[in-house]
Amino acid sequence: MKGDVSQKEFVDLYKKEREMYESWGNFVADYIRKKIKEKYINLDRILKIPISVRTKDIESLVEKAFYRNKNYKDPYNEITDKVGIRFVVMHSGQLELICKIVEECSLWSESKDSDFHLSRENHPEVFSYESIHYVVGNTEKRKIDKYEIPKGTPCEIQIRTLEQHAYAEISHDLFYKKEKRDNAEISRYLARTAAFNEESDELFKMIYEKVEEDNVNYETIMSELLKKYSLLSLQSDKLNRAVYDNISILIKKYKITGKQVIKFIEDNNFILKDIERQNENLLFKQPVILLLYYLVENYIHELDDIWDFPEDMLTPIKCDLGKSFD
Repeated sequence: MKGDVSQKEFVDLYKKEREMYESWGNFVADYIRKKIKEKYINLDRILKIPISVRTKDIESLVEKAFYRNKNYKDPYNEITDKVGIRFVVMHSGQLELICKIVEECSLWSESKDSDFHLSRENHPEVFSYESIHYVVGNTEKRKIDKYEIPKGTPCEIQIRTLEQHAYAEISHDLFYKKEKRDNAEISRYLARTAAFNEESDELFKMIYEKVEEDNVNYETIMSELLKKYSLLSLQSDKLNRAVYDNISILIKKYKITGKQVIKFIEDNNFILKDIERQNENLLFKQPVILLLYYLVENYIHELDDIWDFPEDMLTPIKCDLGKSFD
């Protein structure tokens, strides 16, 4: 017996409400997923592990409520992770996006129960488990699927990086087994791993910021060209992106924009007719073809120097523009 609730009563109530908790967790996860997609069309650019929604298994819940010396007065209502969601992002620079979504949503109230940034400030010498934990509760009663979600129903949200997730998964069993937790050698190894992960995360963050800058430039230019010219489409985004990545060094060097390319095409409107005549050539259906025409006209020798694809791919463009093949 714990307080006024027996284990049997506790378990029976949880069995009755478990699907309700799962429904609430799925609702919260879907809302956050939708908000992420408003910024990142491709979720893989920020989430490399599927969003995890899980209800606590009965054995773990009973252990937490009755056997961990938590001194709960009302264990069933005080335990806030009966349903939990986990978001694993690529690097720490992406954490803020999800935190902002959680904190700005009017459908729930939130409390931040764990923040590794504060832990680092308060204990800079400690390297251990790191994550951000929120507990959210709906601000009003809500009907989801066939379930009534009472006001204030808790859901735990964990947000961590891929590096932090790897550490948490590996160390979980060790920290939950006292005999191993008290082993100084194991604790030292884990601390070293956490320190290495922090350094790795900083490097990954710098890499992804560079990559993301390239992604933004790519999407901006392609969006401008596709909006202007309906005869083009991303029938093969893989080919389009591969060619763009090959020529991106010139795009950056000369700060080439979609508007510049559009102006060039408008001044040389025969190019669109030449592109239409090449309708069997997949490259000529992609928006990147307009960039190639622009580069052949203005920077042909530099383009030849960096071109990684077969030389004859550029032959029709050079012919259309009357360029030498020397």
